[in-house]
Amino acid sequence: MPHSRRLERIAQVLGKRLPGLTVVLENIHDPHNVSAILRTCVSFGDAPTTLIYTTESFPRIGKKSSSSASKWVDRRKHTSVEKCYGVLRREGYRILATRLEPDAQSLFECDLTGPVALVLGNEHRGVSDE
Repeated sequence: MPHSRRLERIAQVLGKRLPGLTVVLENIHDPHNVSAILRTCVSFGDAPTTLIYTTESFPRIGKKSSSSASKWVDRRKHTSVEKCYGVLRREGYRILATRLEPDAQSLFECDLTGPVALVLGNEHRGVSDE
């Protein structure tokens, strides 16, 4: 790829980043799932990630399974949903929790501009009621 086309492509990709997005993982059980989410966060523009673990242990994230995404994505840890959400709210984030419910709004209909924290829950229990 010629140099100018390559720079154009880089600019195009950077222009599609979501700088106000942060991802919150609540009690994700499988470390491979955490790694997959971290890789996805890189594609959104290195979206920072917050890990909340109240019932599960903090996962050990392997370099192989995360494809080194863990070194590019900032991670914060919390042991309380309340404290985590308090920090996010003070930082100006709107908190959107994922849920499979009949009256849930589709993620594709959500406004993800501005500071948005997208909460993903446990593989079996989902996002807690907190």
